[in-house]
Parts: sequence; C-alpha cells; structure tokens
Amino acid sequence: MPIRAAQLFEEHTNTPTKVSIHLNPIGVGEETSFTVTDNITVDALNFSLISQNPNKLVIEEDVTMSTGHGVIRVYEYDADAAYARVYYPITFATTGTYSFWLRVQMPAGVFNATMFIDDEVLVDIAEIGASSTEFVWISTSFDISDTNEHVISIRPETDDTTIDKIYVTSDSNEMPVSLWKEFDSSPYMTVHCRVYTTSAGEPDTALFIYDHKTTISDIRTRGWYNFNLNFLTNAEAINYDGIYAIVVYSSGSDSQQYMVWEQTDDTNNNFGASAIKG
Repeated sequence: MPIRAAQLFEEHTNTPTKVSIHLNPIGVGEETSFTVTDNITVDALNFSLISQNPNKLVIEEDVTMSTGHGVIRVYEYDADAAYARVYYPITFATTGTYSFWLRVQMPAGVFNATMFIDDEVLVDIAEIGASSTEFVWISTSFDISDTNEHVISIRPETDDTTIDKIYVTSDSNEMPVSLWKEFDSSPYMTVHCRVYTTSAGEPDTALFIYDHKTTISDIRTRGWYNFNLNFLTNAEAINYDGIYAIVVYSSGSDSQQYMVWEQTDDTNNNFGASAIKG
C-alpha cells in the first residue's frame, strides 16, 4: 500500500510560501531514465518534471481503482491558453516501432493530448469513447531511430481527464487490460508535496498547492530541501485559518530505493521535521 507522511501546522494570519523538509534518499543509483527492452510499466506519477501553464496538471490522491498514489488530472481554466506538460526520461534499447499505452479516465468521453520527444512533436492523440469515470487504456505508436536517452513528454488537453499508468511495448499485438502489470523498478524517485486541510487531526482535503522534486538531480544527498507552497492559481487560493497538514510521499520507491523524512536536531536549522516559511 502506498505510504504518505504528514506534519500538522497551524496558521491564521500569514500565507506560507515554502516548506523546508529534511530528506534522506536511500538506495539511489546513477541511472537517470527508464530503459525499454521489450516493455515497461511506469507509474504516471513517477515523472521527472511537470511544467505548468495557465491550464494546470495536479496530482490527486485516493482515486478509486488508480494503481499508485493517484492520478494526474487536467484543470482547464482557459481553453485558448497553453496546457501543462509532464515529462519522462526513457531510453529505448533497440530501434523500431513502439506502442505507447495510457491508462486514463475521460469523463466527457474525449481524451486529447500531444506527445513530444525532446521537445519535438511526436504524435497527437485524439480518443473518443463512452463518457465514464472508469479507467480505460488508449494507445498510439511511434518509431524510434536510435538508442539514446530521450525525454518523452505528454501534454493532455482535455479538462478533467486523468492519467494513471503508462505501458510501453515493442509488441504491436499486445493490449493491456484492467490494472495490467505491476510497475517496473524505477531508476529514480519523484517526491510529491501537498498541503491539506485537516479533520480530527488527519489530512482531509487537498488545497490547490503542489510541488515536486526528483532524485535525478534535486535530491541526491541527505539534507534540507525546499518545496513551493504557493497556490498554483489565485483562482483557487484561500486565506489560512486553522490547522493544516504538509503531506509528502514518493513515486518510484520500493524496498531497495526509498525516501526518509527525518526528524533532525541540526543546530543550524533547528526546525525538527520541517519548517513552514512565509
């Protein structure tokens, strides 16, 4: 079962802008990308980067029938404005044609997206199906002409659609169904940070705040790391007044590679588990 850690804090007058958290990455190697030989299954939340735009991508936890911590959901504020993108570093062991499958929800029966390879448009996805909150698998295919490391990015462009899982395969006849395969071991971790309201001392409802870091370059050694607590858009901002929770968890972790949120007595930063800053 996915594990999330939380620390409560109380705020009534100030608006926090960042939190410093003492983290210790365990078992992190030198690899920086997923490697596809025959096939690979990736948690959609195990990305290397989200680049936000006027239309946002936000991680949502506890989504029924999701396979990791949750899903990536599209929040559309202006259909004429730019959409956010999510990035995954991938190396293909051999050249050829690959099928790229996404496990998605499309409540309005439509899923539109653009895929890029190293910032060049790779393929457009335009899927039409039944309106439902059930997860379905959709696919596209593309040719890979070298065995270099690439960055595959996805720009979903339909409001309220989600992405849960990614499956890449060299077998054009293979069709994933239902939950499909377990996630393959990841070369890195993605650490997520959110702020929740609380109820009875437990995290309750997520605010429209999200930041992330990875062990590719951000978190390589034990130390203090800052996460942005600004609202992703002023349209969703609130005035703090009560007890809230900083919630942190990682994607891409397993028994050999995991993240520790440490309580520390660092004499230069005597904050304990974290420091909330305005």
